[in-house]
Amino acid sequence: MPDKQILADGDTNFIGINMRSDPAMLEPGMAADARNMVFRSGVAETRKGFIKPAWLNNTDPASTGDEINPWGTIYGAGTYKDPNSLEYIILATDGAVYFCMENNLPVSITLPTGVKVLSDVTFVQAFNKVLMFRGQKLAPLVMSDVDNGFTDLVDHWDSSGSTTYTADSSEVAWGPWKNATSITHAAGVATVTTSAEHSYNTGSDVTIKGATNTEFNGRFNITSTSSTTFTYAVTSGNSSAGGTITCSNMQDYWKADSGYTAGNEPGDANWTQLTTILPNSDIAEFIQNRIVVGTSFNASTMDYTTSKKDFLFATDLLDYKHVFFTSQFRINEGSDDELVDLMKLNDNQLLIFKSKSAYLLTQITSDSDIASSVKLETLIPNYGIPAQGAAVMVGADVYFYAGRRGIVSMKQSEQGKMQGVDIPISESIQPLIDRIDPRYENLIRLTYSDNRLFCAIPLDDGSDGNNCCLQYDFLNRSWAGRYDGTAVNIKEFFRAFHKG
Repeated sequence: MPDKQILADGDTNFIGINMRSDPAMLEPGMAADARNMVFRSGVAETRKGFIKPAWLNNTDPASTGDEINPWGTIYGAGTYKDPNSLEYIILATDGAVYFCMENNLPVSITLPTGVKVLSDVTFVQAFNKVLMFRGQKLAPLVMSDVDNGFTDLVDHWDSSGSTTYTADSSEVAWGPWKNATSITHAAGVATVTTSAEHSYNTGSDVTIKGATNTEFNGRFNITSTSSTTFTYAVTSGNSSAGGTITCSNMQDYWKADSGYTAGNEPGDANWTQLTTILPNSDIAEFIQNRIVVGTSFNASTMDYTTSKKDFLFATDLLDYKHVFFTSQFRINEGSDDELVDLMKLNDNQLLIFKSKSAYLLTQITSDSDIASSVKLETLIPNYGIPAQGAAVMVGADVYFYAGRRGIVSMKQSEQGKMQGVDIPISESIQPLIDRIDPRYENLIRLTYSDNRLFCAIPLDDGSDGNNCCLQYDFLNRSWAGRYDGTAVNIKEFFRAFHKG
């Protein structure tokens, strides 16, 4: 008599999830959903937890003992490897910037007088320096070593007369100046009223000059209270500043010409306004010994308000400060979208993401005149990314979040050409993609590690940030569900050494 056949009830192993199909029709090894699970070993296992390294958090043994406290708002994070091959993690938070090393307390990095970091920043290492890009309204800062900290990309003009400037060589930041109708003072707070809209953001460092009571003059971090008023902290016994007052965020640049005479103020005589200084930006990449930034600065009008953010400026070879007119490009083929992110694809190709399209800048060379060699190719004409950091390289391919289309990819062909893949990789988890809060798509971040794609997203109500992290396992070629919980509130991803 034959042996009885034993039937297994359920799957013997799992490799991932598929939320699009009817659970009763799923293929063997597929689950309908998974939260805080991994399938790397063929079985459904609870994911590992999160750790908070003390040396990367707000620790102060003198006052809080061994407590590990959170920072306030994180505005940016990155890594910096100095000429001695020491790696530091750079954090912008709570108005300051810190460097962190494993098993050491965080150390505050010096910033220029009046500067605080109260908005998102981007750190980019170029040569042995780190540049901190602070957006379209604030000039970049540069750091050569952690001991001396960040300084202005171009020094502000010294109105005291104690600095010596040289004809045909000295460069300074000075202006544009806006008229202030008054500065009033009470309880350590000065309130500035401008005659026209000042366009400054809270956290901007603004220079004040012309006040009769000189304690009101100088460089201060401001709080914008309306389109024509802002405040800053000052110690004074006077209720008003007096005088003919002007203010500036110092985003104009000047060079002393051959007729320069000591004491001449930029803009008055013997100074020439420059368009060859790296403009303000919030996105940047280092490629072919150049820094490339995306900006709205228009070299023809010398301002940031007359054009969309679709200009690329590349610095001169082996130079982190100066650009040339042949290294300026406009990435626009009749569309209304703006630059969102830049990604170095290889040594001479730069991937350019806009909000509704994607381009490839090729043949970026080390020649002094790159305009004669570069070529612009349209990769995707009808969708882009919503946020800086919403794209990542995985090997030779690129994966990115493209709004309601989901997470899509661009792959290299056998001829080395980049091609968009029409079917989203996230097709099997579209129900989760549909739950992403569109109001906060600008917060989405992607990264790749350990053969996995991690996608931090604002699920359902995204008002508290990225409260969910999707995980795609390249070994299993399947989604492993999502991570959530109180510990999942991801601002940025960055790669650094931890315990080797």
